[in-house]
Amino acid sequence: METQAEEILTQEAPAEETPKAVEAPMEAAVEPVEKPPAEMNERELLQALLERQIQNEKLNRITAIALTAMAVVLLIAVLILIPLATHTLNQAYDTLSDAQTTALQAQTALSRVTELSENAQDSLDTLNLLAERAEESLDAVDAMIENVNGLVEDNTGALQETIQKLNAIDFEKFSNSINQLNEVIGPLAKLFAR
Repeated sequence: METQAEEILTQEAPAEETPKAVEAPMEAAVEPVEKPPAEMNERELLQALLERQIQNEKLNRITAIALTAMAVVLLIAVLILIPLATHTLNQAYDTLSDAQTTALQAQTALSRVTELSENAQDSLDTLNLLAERAEESLDAVDAMIENVNGLVEDNTGALQETIQKLNAIDFEKFSNSINQLNEVIGPLAKLFAR
């Protein structure tokens, strides 16, 4: 399309219609058109159209280059950032897993500590009960010892009196009296036995 437009520009226009700027080289011909399109002849319109098309083509090339550069930069950024993000997410997952494991271990330890505390409290209660029973037993033993002491003290006098009375008995006379009683009762027993 450029070649057709260049051919049109290189053709000679009628002498009355050709401006001096058109006869100049191509670089000079690319001057901004300040006339409204209604006042331009066909050659000027084609030249303005060509200039616009060339400018649009340059802008399109610049835009394409910029978009390509942006796409390359974006692709490089994605290629760099995705592994980093994946690594960071994996580390976060590992940390979260470790935290969850630690929380479960802490919960288990807490339940064990609670169980040990309850067992220790039960043991203390049992020890307190045993101490109370031991104290009661000691009190009962003390009372029994006091009773035995009282019994011994109470009966010591009676026992001594009994021992004195037993010592005062004349066993020979007692034995003689039993023999005499036996002699008296013996014939009576024979009499009633018949």
